[in-house]
Amino acid sequence: MRVKMKGVGSAVYDVWEESTRFYIVRLTDTEYFALPKSDWEPVTEWVDVTKECVVEPADDGRTISFRHKGVLVCGLNDYQVKPQIVRGDDGRNYHCFIVEKQQ
Repeated sequence: MRVKMKGVGSAVYDVWEESTRFYIVRLTDTEYFALPKSDWEPVTEWVDVTKECVVEPADDGRTISFRHKGVLVCGLNDYQVKPQIVRGDDGRNYHCFIVEKQQ
């Protein structure tokens, strides 16, 4: 897990250990800090699951939906779909979608 300061959140630290009141972060082999949970919060982390998704065309032939392990991907659950443009081997740009699941 990673944490950032509530509100500001520019510095992000990997949590080494966790107690009921503190996140313990390790900066070096000998340096540790205790960050109060009242001031720090977990960072939302996303994992690319695009390769595990099934694309389903809609009946109207103009829209598509994605399913990940049987679950319909939408903005109301732990998924996000991001449009992206990638350059193909032929030098042309192609539109695609990246599906990510919240950790």
